[in-house]
Order: sequence, then structure tokens, then C-alpha cells
Amino acid sequence: METPLTKSFVPKSISDTAFKYRLFYKLFDDVKKEKRSCLLVNMDTKETVSNLEILAQSEEYAKGLLRLNLTPGIDNIALIGCSTFQALALFAAAAEIGIGFAHLFIHPPREERITTQIKLLAPKVIVCGEGAGGHNASALFSLLDSEPTDKISGKLPSLEHIFYDSSYKDRSPTHKSVKTLYKLKELGETVSDDQLTEARERVQPDFVCQHLFTSGSAGHPKCTSRAQEAIVKLTSVGQGPLQTTMVMNMNVDTMASYVYLLYGLVGLCGTIITIPESYEENPMKNQGKILVETIIEKKVEQLILTMSALGAIIDYIKENKISIPHPLKRVFYSGQIISYQFLEDGEQLLKGVHCIGYGMTELIGIGATSFIDSSKRKVCTKEARLLPYPFATVRIADEQNKTLDIEQIGEIQVNSPLAIKEYRLEEEQTQRLFSPDGFIKTGDAGIMFPDGTFKVLGRMNDNDRFKIYGKVEYSGPIENIISLHPEISQAYVVTGKRNDWIGDEITCCILAKEKSKKIPEDMLLEFCKANGMYQRQQPARILYFDEFPSTHNERKVKL
Repeated sequence: METPLTKSFVPKSISDTAFKYRLFYKLFDDVKKEKRSCLLVNMDTKETVSNLEILAQSEEYAKGLLRLNLTPGIDNIALIGCSTFQALALFAAAAEIGIGFAHLFIHPPREERITTQIKLLAPKVIVCGEGAGGHNASALFSLLDSEPTDKISGKLPSLEHIFYDSSYKDRSPTHKSVKTLYKLKELGETVSDDQLTEARERVQPDFVCQHLFTSGSAGHPKCTSRAQEAIVKLTSVGQGPLQTTMVMNMNVDTMASYVYLLYGLVGLCGTIITIPESYEENPMKNQGKILVETIIEKKVEQLILTMSALGAIIDYIKENKISIPHPLKRVFYSGQIISYQFLEDGEQLLKGVHCIGYGMTELIGIGATSFIDSSKRKVCTKEARLLPYPFATVRIADEQNKTLDIEQIGEIQVNSPLAIKEYRLEEEQTQRLFSPDGFIKTGDAGIMFPDGTFKVLGRMNDNDRFKIYGKVEYSGPIENIISLHPEISQAYVVTGKRNDWIGDEITCCILAKEKSKKIPEDMLLEFCKANGMYQRQQPARILYFDEFPSTHNERKVKL
């Protein structure tokens, strides 16, 4: 930036004319016409497929969906436990004909999560599989009515059709209402190409294309709804064609995953290798071995990783005293740097340009170090200073949504063409999200510097936050799960110490209903896992108290 800023405001640097497409079917037609090819490799299921094969399959699925008489711009299809490539083909099929799409991330207690999310989405069609960890389809089937009625499920009243994806577990569904996914293609055989063309041409750019649930880390999970043109524009905001191989360590149900999978779907990458996050026992060690072996075997040049995945790679390389025989060109972390030492280890062991990014489900990308001048990039990466993406307008604002002077702390607010349309069926929450002039209020505190870079300082209204493997976690959801245990009266979560590899180590302080009684740690952690606690949310240590120290207003004292 040539002229130093005086106000905390950076406008977008690309205009709307930079976005060539507003509808997916037009983009897909050009990809097929120009034969833009990308090879996609799934190290979990051992599948290898080209994006052109996926697009050909998506047309068959689109015709099948047309036979089900779904209404474009209104009706939804939901996926539970499907493989990455089947999910991508079904996403493309739904997008072509204007049907809303959601790939749900279901974790224990599965039946409760399925019921909550399906009731909110009200999909007429579900495609289900067991998922990488198993049990997802089984959990769904347990909610279906066993006796013949006019509905598939009284608990899930919107459902009209269920199809089974056998990618993870090949079995013939025994429930009368469930058909194999191949039947969806068979349904489409009676739909002509002309009928498909007519359906595609009725799609509007503002039709909701994707529904995605937030993590719920700062409250209850919300269902975000994003318009078709916002998703399509993702393919126009990259830094040029990515002709390098990438490894992802993300779930297909996240927005970040779809960003890179979409690049592959429309042929902007040479090869994409996907490795989903592991939830096995001791996942970091297994993950590190698999990732390092894949990088070496496939001669990976570019990594798109979560912090936990990068940590697993670093730990495995150090522990086994091995090296990557070829230099990497670029390493992009989807999270904040845990420590300077963490970054130094990454740069020393993996080489290449190391960048971090900042975003949220509602906005996708907000800022990254990728766009910072190379002479300043390393320092900015270490200090977690970011530059807004070219398509985003970013400001630091006060409580009245007025732009602050430079280097004053306020809320990070963003205006972006990639923003969500709404929180589904939550009008009040949607109104709170947007400022009167159309900026999304992130809820994150930040500060902007004269060179246009900015830094995320934390949440505006919640100091009880931790950074674990580069991901932000809040005390409330963790405390809520622990407090469900029948022998616990109260639970408070505080930070213990920082770890160069993990980040913040969580300490759980417990007040048992029966004084002096301690619950075996393995039993408590198993209970928390069964009630939806992620591994990264698990406490590093558990302390028991007869009473909690407090201030005059009865707020707990941090230990």
C-alpha cells in the first residue's frame, strides 16, 4: 500500500466484473468444452477420479433429482456420511438444477444431531452412507418408521426419498424406504437432455445453493445459507491456475473443503489428494505418518492444511529423523499460528512459502498473508498480521458500526460477494449478523495498521477462548458437555499453560455432587466423547474442588 492508512478501512481491489460466472451450469459447460482436467485422489477410500468424470456423473444425478419433482430455489437435498467424490458429484447435480445442498457432519449423539439438522433443513431427499467412522446411516435408519405409513419417518416429516451410498460400507439396505444410490441414476434415464437444459435455464443466481452448519463454538450451531452466485464466484478469486498437487486435511462438510474441492471440480488444479481428518485412537501419530508418506510418494508441492495436520507432520518428521526429499512450493494453514517455534519448525522441515488465512463459515475467506509483499510476509505471518482478500472490504468499527482510526481496537467487519444470504429460519440472528450498510459483523476484535494489514485479537464479548491446533474453542460448549455427567454439579474450563505444538492446554475444574469423589478420567472422557466432544476439546488435566473461588459477583476466578 503506497499511502499509509489513517482509517481502519481497506476496500476491495477487484470489481464485480472480475467474476465471469454467476451460475454453475454455465461454468460446468465451459469446463467440459475446454476439457479442463484435474485428478482427484482420495487416500481414505483409495478412489482416483477426474473432475470430468465427476461432472458426467453429476448430470445423471441431476436427471434423477428432476424425476423426484423437486422445486428449484426451495427444496433441499441432504447428505450424511457420503464419500468425498459422491458428495462432490451430488453437489454439482443439485447446483445445476437449483436445488439446495447440505452435507451434514454428524457426531455423537448421532440420532439427536440428525434430527436437529434435518428438521431445520427440511430436505425431501437424503443420500446417506456410514461415513469414514461408520454408524451414520445406521443412526438415520433408527429414526425411520418400521410400520407402513404415509411418511418415511414421523420424526423427520419432510423426507420423501432416501438413497444409500455404499462407498464406505457395501451393503443392501433392508429398510423398505431406502434405495441404493444407483436407483437415482436409473430414475434419470427417462429424463431427456432437453428437459435437463430447460431445468438448468430456470435457475437464478440468488437461489440458495449450499447450507452449512456453523461449529457452534460461540453458541448453538446455526445453518448458513449461501446463494448460487456466491459459491460460483469462489472459482474466480484464486491466485491464478493452481497447477500443483495439494493435500487437504479437512472434512467435506466444511466450507474450506469445498473451496479447494471446487478448484479441482472446475479444473484449476493439476491433482488434489484428499486425506480426511482422523478421529481414531492416537490420530496425530497415524495422521503424521500417512501425510508424510503421501507427500513423498506423490511428490506433493503445495499443502493446504489444518494446524493439527501440520503439527502431526512436524512431530512425525522429528520423531523419525527423516526429511522430505523435494522442496515444497507453498504451505497454507487454515488457522492461526500456534507459536513462533511452530512456524520455525514448519519452515525448516518443509521449506516453501508459509502462509496463514483467516475466515469464518459466514464469509469463507477474509484475509491471508499470501497477498503480503514477500519481504514482509514472514514477519507478518509470525505476528499473525493479515491482508484482506482482494474481493473483500474490511474495516475495524465501533459499536455504532463507524470506522475507527488506524491502530484502534474494534470489531472486524467485512463486506464480501461470497457472504451467506441468511441463517436459515433465524431472522433475528440474521439481522444481528449484518450492519445496516451490509457488512457482516464477525464478532472478532481486531486492529488495523497503516500498511492495511490487520490482526485478530479475540472475540468481542467472550474472553474464555482457547487456540488449540490453530482452531478457536470456547469454554461454554465444553463446560456444557462435561456438566451433563450425572455425578458433576459444576464444571469450569480454564487454560493451563501454552504448548508450542498444541497451543493452549485446557484444564477442567470440577465440582462433584458428592464431595471428595473423583470420576475415573477415562470414563469421564468417554462420556464426553459420546456426548459430542471433539478430541481437541478434551482437557489436558482435570482438577476437583470442594468449592470454587469467586469474585464479589460470583464469577469464577481463573486459576
